[in-house]
Amino acid sequence: MEIRIIDNKKNTHPNILYKYRNWDNELHKKVLTDNILYMASPRDFEDIHDCNIPKKFPKKSELYDFFLKKSKTEYPNRSRSEHRQYARYWRDKSPLGNPIQLSQLIERFNNEFNNKFGVLSLTANYDNNAMWEKYADNHKGICFGFNAKSLFECVGGGGEVQYIDKLPTINFVDDDFLNKHVKNIFLKKTNGALNKNTDYIKCGSQMLPIMKDVYISRLKVLLKSV
Repeated sequence: MEIRIIDNKKNTHPNILYKYRNWDNELHKKVLTDNILYMASPRDFEDIHDCNIPKKFPKKSELYDFFLKKSKTEYPNRSRSEHRQYARYWRDKSPLGNPIQLSQLIERFNNEFNNKFGVLSLTANYDNNAMWEKYADNHKGICFGFNAKSLFECVGGGGEVQYIDKLPTINFVDDDFLNKHVKNIFLKKTNGALNKNTDYIKCGSQMLPIMKDVYISRLKVLLKSV
């Protein structure tokens, strides 16, 4: 499955991306008052599988071949016997072959990911009834519009979320880092009316002046170009 990663140089994104907010929430107002935009931890998501795709690890019987291939790829100058010695050692010592250690390893990885990775979800549609109801206090909230080019330059890029009926698994052996990242971040399970929009998400820790439009209910009240 191909995920469309945003390319600022080719301008493959909409000019403006929107975020629905509740104006009664003081933290949400900080977008205007303090120029701060909150990046949510995946552990706070309503969908427990959002940024938490199931993972498939190699079986005990597959570990020797896995580490043999790893040795040949990362240490091509090793001798044949050194590759085999490496594979036998890690087959027996790797936490991948120990259910308790593997469980602890997954928990530690998930905690580090959730503590360090912030996610920003936006939409190209400022007039989505379902999103006004759910995320903007039943049409009493606000919808911020951001200059998409400036936004992605700030956070380093982004990608279009794809909604699918059945989530894949992340294959620890066969998927490279990019495939693992793309599957985990940009795939979501279909969820009715809220999916009838285009979402973009990306990690980040800061926000530059990128405000473009502001909508209250569906009345545009402010336009500020950067």
